[in-house]
Amino acid sequence: MRALAKEVKVSASFLSQVENGKVAPSLSTLAGLANALESRIGILLGEYTKLPYVNPVVPKKKRMVMKNMGHGVKIELLTPQNNRNVMQGAILAFNSRSSTGSSTGHYAQHMGQETGLVLEGSVALVYGNKERRLEAGDSFYINSNVPHEFKGIDGESRILIVATPPVF
Repeated sequence: MRALAKEVKVSASFLSQVENGKVAPSLSTLAGLANALESRIGILLGEYTKLPYVNPVVPKKKRMVMKNMGHGVKIELLTPQNNRNVMQGAILAFNSRSSTGSSTGHYAQHMGQETGLVLEGSVALVYGNKERRLEAGDSFYINSNVPHEFKGIDGESRILIVATPPVF
């Protein structure tokens, strides 16, 4: 295990925690493990393991919706809620016309990565110590261990986010 950990540039104790299901590795760590083991990420994630059936479809009317997450932000979860997911999709809807403005309300910092697409409107992505303005059609990819926050700009805006591991 030490040789594998060294090749993937993680600690042996981290690999032990992954093996025992105590932590979820990032996609880049999974890619490194798959490469070192001459395998594929999907195999490591158990895509060929027989699991109980979970309906992969989440109808719009059955999405879990979290309102007032931060200030003027609504989060709609797009993925089925179960403990086997290694990624999670969500739509963050901002209303910057609310009396408190519109932001996630704090800098988030957690393990993993996020990628997203601005579906409509404009948002500010504060990543580390830099703020970037994104318009509809712009996309982003961030390492979630860097402090980050999203802010709505100019009325209503929505972004699609996919995060691994799940964060909501």
